[in-house]
Amino acid sequence: MALQTDTKKIEVFQKHLLIFYEEHGRKNLPWRITKNPYLIMVAEFMLQKTTSAQASKVYPIFLDKYPTVSDLAVAREEEIEESRSYI
Repeated sequence: MALQTDTKKIEVFQKHLLIFYEEHGRKNLPWRITKNPYLIMVAEFMLQKTTSAQASKVYPIFLDKYPTVSDLAVAREEEIEESRSYI
């Protein structure tokens, strides 16, 4: 009986969370409109260091410089470290 009650509570919570996201979620952030794992990874790394507002500003600059994981992989470490100054 307790498990059923907990399941119901989880379902209600999920429903309210989705409603909140639909009304207040930041859907226009560039990493939210892609399914490209590289672009999402870049955003996740940036968001560990700064706010989404700041990351939104530097995300396109970083991706212009390193548009693919291959571009990032062949970049010099020092060059990538310099790019961190954007963040």
